Amino acid sequence: MAKYRMGQNQGALEDAKHALELDPMSAFAWSSRGMAESGLGQYKEASISFEQALEINNKSPSIWLNKGMALQNARDNQGALDAYEQVLSLDPNNTMAWVYKVMALRNLGRGEEAVRITDRELKYDPASITLLMRKAYALYSLNRFDEALLIYNRILDLSPANFDALLYKASTQMSLGDYLGAIKTYNQVLQFDGNNTEALQYQALAYYRLDQYEPSLALNDRLIAQDPKSSLAWSNRGYCLVKLGRIQDAIKSFDKALELNPRNYNAMSGRLIAIRAVWPHYR
Repeated sequence: MAKYRMGQNQGALEDAKHALELDPMSAFAWSSRGMAESGLGQYKEASISFEQALEINNKSPSIWLNKGMALQNARDNQGALDAYEQVLSLDPNNTMAWVYKVMALRNLGRGEEAVRITDRELKYDPASITLLMRKAYALYSLNRFDEALLIYNRILDLSPANFDALLYKASTQMSLGDYLGAIKTYNQVLQFDGNNTEALQYQALAYYRLDQYEPSLALNDRLIAQDPKSSLAWSNRGYCLVKLGRIQDAIKSFDKALELNPRNYNAMSGRLIAIRAVWPHYR
């Protein structure tokens, strides 16, 4: 629904209710209602709407997935886990369902269970990229970054052009504080997708943490060229400029970030840092 995609969740909800008055047996309308309710933070109501949709069409992985996410947001992790299991029974390669399943297990205090599940399955298919990716993500979610990195490297030995593995490997290197390694891995990502926002954003962060502010600034400028309305990129640009001593330019960047998103607290803090660099007693 166009209104939902535009973030106009209340309007989308009204549209869905109207559609259901015309056709109460429309799984699409019930699902659309659930999406709008989720967008409004009405997660219990959303889960009920998705359940109504599933009574009409219980073979839809996407509806099961959305129900699971609504239940998880409503802090019903067991219900969410059951929904993700349904997704995986219908679509065994559904990456998102596995990711959210791991989150639900972790929230239930059963995070290690995800590792054991993949270990059992890998005994029968040790070269399965899907299973290796699942185990690596489960380890990552448990903060076992060294072990996760070993598996991402194994995946890339088997499938050097695996885009998702490259992204997750770089993220794992960031978590380990291996910023140089992450920069190299993000370069590989950018060889496949030169405008990948995640790679550009985190590569900029890696350079920043290495005190290499010029390349970090250049990457944030590149992100802004791609999306001039990115409050995050404008804010991060401001921090680079502060470190480079370009205080007035930094304040302008933070102002732009706050114009785009008045609730960007990172930009608020950065602007205060920049002002105090000029007027130390400013409060």
